[in-house]
Amino acid sequence: MVAHALPRQIALFQETAFVTGGPSSWANDSTPFYAIEPDVSGVAQVSLENENIRPRTRAKHQNILGLKNCEFSFSAYMHGKPSNAAEGAAATAFHLSTLLKSALGGADLGYGIGIADAGANPDEIEVDSDPGFAVGDFIFCHDTSATSGQFYRIVSIAAGPPVVLTLDRDLHFTADAGGADRAYAVIDCYIHQAAAAQHDHANHTTMQFQVQGEGTEDVWILKGVKPQLSIEGIAAGEPTKISFGCMVTTFDHETASKATFAAAPAGEAGNVPGVADTTLFLMATHGDPLASVAALGSISVEPGVGYDRVMGPNGYEGVHGHVDNLNDTTLEVMVPFDDDYATEYRAQTEKHALIQVGTTVGAWGVYFPQLEYAQEPARNDEGALTGSTLSFRGRENQDSIGALTGDNAEKFRSPFHILIVA
Repeated sequence: MVAHALPRQIALFQETAFVTGGPSSWANDSTPFYAIEPDVSGVAQVSLENENIRPRTRAKHQNILGLKNCEFSFSAYMHGKPSNAAEGAAATAFHLSTLLKSALGGADLGYGIGIADAGANPDEIEVDSDPGFAVGDFIFCHDTSATSGQFYRIVSIAAGPPVVLTLDRDLHFTADAGGADRAYAVIDCYIHQAAAAQHDHANHTTMQFQVQGEGTEDVWILKGVKPQLSIEGIAAGEPTKISFGCMVTTFDHETASKATFAAAPAGEAGNVPGVADTTLFLMATHGDPLASVAALGSISVEPGVGYDRVMGPNGYEGVHGHVDNLNDTTLEVMVPFDDDYATEYRAQTEKHALIQVGTTVGAWGVYFPQLEYAQEPARNDEGALTGSTLSFRGRENQDSIGALTGDNAEKFRSPFHILIVA
C-alpha cells in the first residue's frame, strides 16, 4: 500500500502491570492525544554477532536476535487542562498530567473552592470549607471580574470556622466578600523521590503507546515505557513544547492491528508566552515573598529526572524496571545586570522562583522552592541590553515538613513542580 508519511495517530495507556498490563482494547480503552513528531525509527530488536568459529573466512553464522529494548520520542504543547473542576471538587487527570506523573513520579490532583477576603492580612483568604488541603499545596486564585489568576502555595491552614489559608505572598487582588471569586484546582506534578528511585513503588508508573500511520500495517505498540521529560526554552512568542524521550522495554509491530479510536484526540495548542502581560517570572530569596523580575531572552528549565534500566536475566526482555539516574534540576535565566547577584553568589544566598504562562483558567507554570547558584553570575548581552545570566541548581526544599507524611511530604520536599490549572 502506498501511504503518505504525514498522517499519524498516537494513544496512551497507563500500565496496570509492567509490560503485561495493557488495555483490553486500544480502540476503546486508550487515550488518543495530539503529539508532535512521534518518532519510532529507533524501535528495533537488537541483532547480535554469532561469534562461533567458522571453517572459512566468509562462512559467517547467522546473527542472534537479542532484546527488544529500544527508544522512541515525541513532543507536545504545554497547556492547562481544557476543562476545570467545579467548586468543591477535585481535579481529574488528563493526558499531560498522566505523562508528567510517569516521568517525575508524583502528581497531586488539587481542589477547586470558593474564596473570600479574610479581612486581616493580604496574604490570607477564607475558603468555603477545607476539602483536604495540606501545607505546600498550590491553588490558582482567580479574580473573576478581572479574569486574572495566579498560582499560590499554601503555607498554613487555620481550621476555623472560618477556614483560613495563609498563602506564600499577598493576593494580587482583594477577594470578593460575597464569594464571586474562587480558587481553581491545580494539578501539581512533582518529583516523588521514592517513586522515581523504586520501580516497585505504588506511584511508579509505566506506559504503553500505540503509534500508527496511514497504512494499515504501519502500527507499533510500545510496552513497558518510561517517559523522560525535557522542557524547551520558555520564550516570547513561541508556544512551549515538552518532549519525551521514552525508554521502551518491548514492542509489537507486525502482529499489531490498526485501531479506530473511539475518542477524539486530547490536547490543544499551547499557551504563547509573552502575550500582553500574561506571563510572570517571580523570584525572591528563599523564605521571602516572590516578586516580579524582568526575564530577558528565554528561560531554560530542566527537571533533571532521567532513568536507567534495571537489568537482569529474569526481567521482562531483561528489564526489571527503571531507576532515576539523578541528573541535576536546573534553571537558567537572564535578568538586567546587577552586581547584587554576584554578592548573593558569594554569600551562598538561595532563591525560589515561579514561572507562570497565562493568567486565565488555562494557565500552567513551573515552581522551584529552593535554588542555589550553580556558578558565578555571568555578564552577557541580550540584544542591546547588558544582562546577568543566572544559573541555578534546584535543591530539595529544606523547610520543615511539620506533620506531613507520605505523598504530601514528598510533594513538599520536591525541588521542582509543574503546575496546571485544572
